[in-house]
Amino acid sequence: MIITATLRLLRILTKYGKALESLFTKHIDMVRVDLWKPVIPQLFAQLNHPNDFVRQIIGKLISRICDEYPRGIVYDVIVNSTSSKTNRETKQSLDAIANRMMDRNKLLWVSTRRMAEELEKITVLLEERWLNKIASLQFDVMQQFTKLDQESERLQKSGMDPAQQETSFLELYDSLMKFVI
Repeated sequence: MIITATLRLLRILTKYGKALESLFTKHIDMVRVDLWKPVIPQLFAQLNHPNDFVRQIIGKLISRICDEYPRGIVYDVIVNSTSSKTNRETKQSLDAIANRMMDRNKLLWVSTRRMAEELEKITVLLEERWLNKIASLQFDVMQQFTKLDQESERLQKSGMDPAQQETSFLELYDSLMKFVI
């Protein structure tokens, strides 16, 4: 029930924020931050909102969450600030939140940052392994196709009847391509 109400309030902010600017500005510092914890991912998603006022209000909410529940948002701040999909204004907001977080709990920031970097390295390594495996398979498959082409030419010159040529070719195809399939 509370999450639904919080999501509705977030939708109202993103849709009618400029029209309700005075109301949001007046009450943003009195809002209970614990009510916003369940919708932290949605807050970060709205940091790229085109309206400056909406971005400012959401930035204030995230900053307040940072003060009271830094463990709840530290990973989101790190990931979003290093993402290539994050625009310049949002990165500035995230940098301000990151600086605030480092001032209050540098150990949490440094250890989470290191963990995120290690996770990225692992992911990149797995992707690189897959790419290397696919590249080597591609090379092997091209070699097998070359062998198949040579065998096809040899069979055509052999003078066998077409049915025997096809049967012989299919047997060779099955044996050469079995490891790929």
